[in-house]
Amino acid sequence: MATCPSCGRYFSAGTSACPLCGARLSGRLTIRVMRFIALALAALSLVLLWWFAAHSPVPTLKIGQAQATMNLAYVRLQGQVARAPSLDPDSNTLSFWIADDTGELLVSSYRSTTEELIGRDQAPGVGDRVTAEGTLRVRPDSASLTLNSANALRVERAQPVSMNIGEIDPAGALRTATIRGQVRAVRSPYEGLTLITLRDRTGEIDVAVPEVVTQLYGPIAELQPGQSVQATGAVTLYKDTPQITLARADALRASVDSIPVASLARADDLETRAGQWVAVRGTVVKISPFSAGVKFTLDDGTGRADVVLWRDLYGVLSPTLQLAEGAQVAVQGEVSLYRGAVEILPELGADVTFIASASPFSTLRPASAPAPTPTRAVAFLLMSQLTPGDEGKLVSVRGKIVAAIPFSKGMKYQLNDTTGQVVLLLWQDVLDKAPNLARLAKGVQVSVTGTVDVFDGEIEVVPESASDVQASP
Repeated sequence: MATCPSCGRYFSAGTSACPLCGARLSGRLTIRVMRFIALALAALSLVLLWWFAAHSPVPTLKIGQAQATMNLAYVRLQGQVARAPSLDPDSNTLSFWIADDTGELLVSSYRSTTEELIGRDQAPGVGDRVTAEGTLRVRPDSASLTLNSANALRVERAQPVSMNIGEIDPAGALRTATIRGQVRAVRSPYEGLTLITLRDRTGEIDVAVPEVVTQLYGPIAELQPGQSVQATGAVTLYKDTPQITLARADALRASVDSIPVASLARADDLETRAGQWVAVRGTVVKISPFSAGVKFTLDDGTGRADVVLWRDLYGVLSPTLQLAEGAQVAVQGEVSLYRGAVEILPELGADVTFIASASPFSTLRPASAPAPTPTRAVAFLLMSQLTPGDEGKLVSVRGKIVAAIPFSKGMKYQLNDTTGQVVLLLWQDVLDKAPNLARLAKGVQVSVTGTVDVFDGEIEVVPESASDVQASP
């Protein structure tokens, strides 16, 4: 019951006019209407809250600005991956460190987020620049960020710069570089890390393959000492020593070209090149076995240098090579001065190469594979010794066919030895006189005598006749 505001008489609910005075009456809102209004206001509030949350920018934070009052805050961090990531397959946890100009911070993802990142190929590598959004966790001695979804991480792959090994220094840390070199050693200092030592003419460096690379992308290619490869990775430091750290397995692959590790030098100039790598060719004039190996003296016409074959290296060479005075050899290695004498220290069996024999009784070559004799008395040269300035000269080279390329007027074969690459050019008239030469294939070892020519920057050796080309059995 309610009273009329005009005359004070009681009237029942639902009455629109006072039965006594006829005044118009307005009823109160029903409970159903109040419920509807309340629900509408609640829904509108949630929509507004979602809109503001979705359109409000995530605060971008410098790593060094993280404080205890920001614990559990949702923030954005930008930086560069400073260390190789780690992957725990049991908990499916991916972790990596990012750095900016204020410090370093650990970023982690878990379970389904990690699976999605790997599936999208968005697992970051050393040197990549990343933008990460997530929950900040601040502890008294450290801070970390947890990725809540794969969409919260954006990775910008670094563009590599082609560099010589000698150009890499600590100042270029985290710079992504592509290097080409010859494998000198492959080792594993501990489980989960493989180190591959590469060398070119300018220096030597280790390529690090962390365990996460093989976990994400599978094993790297099998490599052998003496093989030429190309590697792309970020420059990292190990006790202030630069190294290249791979981010992917396919960043290390074999090189078609043979990478030289030393420049040709004269024996009389070696005293000034201590600590450097050089290549010297000459005649063995003295052999001196000693307790730790064998030493032989090499004379190239300008001076003499001792070549030291330590016991482990000589043990590899001695079963297949016969060393005698008068043999002509090509040697590459590091120059050392010992008691005033110049020494060359080879590392691998490939660093000691047979050139030719000065007499029929002195050799330095595999006993089971005699070298074919060229049709003219021309000493075999290393391919790295040939230059455009040799155009028109008659030379002999020995190497393996790595590619066969037919063209309208004959065939081209790319030959490699342990030092370089040249093109063997066979004109069609030579092939017509010896059809069997057309069957030369990739992997065959050949000895060639011909005239040096240069075409489009490539050094070519052009035989005059089929007899100037001999394939090893």
